[in-house]
Amino acid sequence: MPFIYDTLVATLISMTVLLILSSIQTEATQSNTARTSRNVAKTQAQDFSTWLEEDLGEIGKNMSSNAAAFQTHQDSTKWHTTEFTFKYETVSGTLVRTRYELEKAGTRTVDGTTETLYEVVRSRKVGSGSWQQKGQSPANLGYFEVNKLDKNATPVSNPSEVESIRVRFSVIAPFQSEETFLRRVRRSAVIPYE
Repeated sequence: MPFIYDTLVATLISMTVLLILSSIQTEATQSNTARTSRNVAKTQAQDFSTWLEEDLGEIGKNMSSNAAAFQTHQDSTKWHTTEFTFKYETVSGTLVRTRYELEKAGTRTVDGTTETLYEVVRSRKVGSGSWQQKGQSPANLGYFEVNKLDKNATPVSNPSEVESIRVRFSVIAPFQSEETFLRRVRRSAVIPYE
């Protein structure tokens, strides 16, 4: 009888310890998943921001007249620039056009709301050649907006008043759970326009 009692007590203690360890492991896994999701979103936002800054720094370069160096198409209902096209000339005088097109990429639930995801597809046309796709953003953008700003950072539509270009976007974290505390990363880049 004491042997059976000791075996039952040992089994009960072992099962309790196993449940505690399992609970700790589950919480650690959820925490690591949330941290990884946050880090992925931050890295994607930083990489896309760097890419935009490098690209947009070329607007109007080597051109005699900057007045028609860019063109935007805005969705009036949301913070979405559906298409942004700009151009510059190489040192040899070849005209290069770059176009960003906003495309739907799916949906994701964020804070109980279904959000549409977007991606920016980048195409380039050199000289009289055809448009060639040359990259794309992460496929989990929440919004993408390009604004032309005057010297007071006020949005303007007249190309002759433009002093800088502002790009705003958000990257939605790829994995969402209750532990995810950074569900969306917002970035803004302002590029001087000369």
